[in-house]
Amino acid sequence: MDDKNIHIIHGKGETDDHCFIHIPEDDVVYCGDFFVWSFPNIGNPLKVIRYEREWYETLERIKQLEPEILIPGHGKAITGKDQIKSALQDVIDTLKFVHNEVIAHINKGTQLGDALELIQLPEHLQNSPYVKQSYGCLEFAIRGIYRRYTGWFDGNPTHLSPCKQEDVAAEMYSLVQNPQVILKKCRSLMDKGSYQMALHLVDILVLSQDHEEAKKLKKEAIQKCADKNQNFIMRNIYKQFV
Repeated sequence: MDDKNIHIIHGKGETDDHCFIHIPEDDVVYCGDFFVWSFPNIGNPLKVIRYEREWYETLERIKQLEPEILIPGHGKAITGKDQIKSALQDVIDTLKFVHNEVIAHINKGTQLGDALELIQLPEHLQNSPYVKQSYGCLEFAIRGIYRRYTGWFDGNPTHLSPCKQEDVAAEMYSLVQNPQVILKKCRSLMDKGSYQMALHLVDILVLSQDHEEAKKLKKEAIQKCADKNQNFIMRNIYKQFV
């Protein structure tokens, strides 16, 4: 390597101390996890805040170098300037789109739950092979960007200083006082594929009554959520509780 220039360039992405390496003589960029053949992992539910704007700015710098070879931290290398530009542009466009949409909704006062329903990727990005939602995903990114710019408060004052979940569940159970009514409704929801809503309702029994049948039903609903999810981080988190 004596006769080659090795440029190590810092950028924020999946971590705030990330970098990529450019070797001009080889026309190659080792980009690490700035590109991983997946939707960028913004908003990982188990990690600290990550940096969507700085991430796409770093990818723009890599794109400007016009390398012939791009070697990511995970997945196969990409060769050919045009293919590399196309791959990088899809990730750049994805991050820019989500960033801009979230900021617009924050400025309009949109609550997080509504933004999760309203923000949808353009079709060409949904179908891009470079931003499959197998590692990062749109929901994680929206949540992460909201948290970055607005903190953990979700806009509902009920959640600012909430009661214990068990206490809330006990009060809700006192309105029904019949576990079979709740279980029947949960089963009906699951038959319709509404597994997440079933989880919300079954927790009334799990948290307030430590109800054995409810705990079994909850595990069943969690498994269904895992089975239908293409994002392996979300899927694996669900499976921890089955």
